[in-house]
Amino acid sequence: MPQIAQMAGLGYRNVVPFRRTAVTFEAPVGSNLHHWPMTFDVAETFYFKPEARKVMVLP
Repeated sequence: MPQIAQMAGLGYRNVVPFRRTAVTFEAPVGSNLHHWPMTFDVAETFYFKPEARKVMVLP
């Protein structure tokens, strides 16, 4: 990774990529996703949001 930062003219950032799980599914019939907000649980352990005419959930 340091080579990429160097190619971009940046100093070393110690950024480590992690894998995440994301699930998308069709919204309920008749739903207007334009009015759906991004929604987190209280502890911020998961969220869901509209994404590309579907609903995306990330744990």
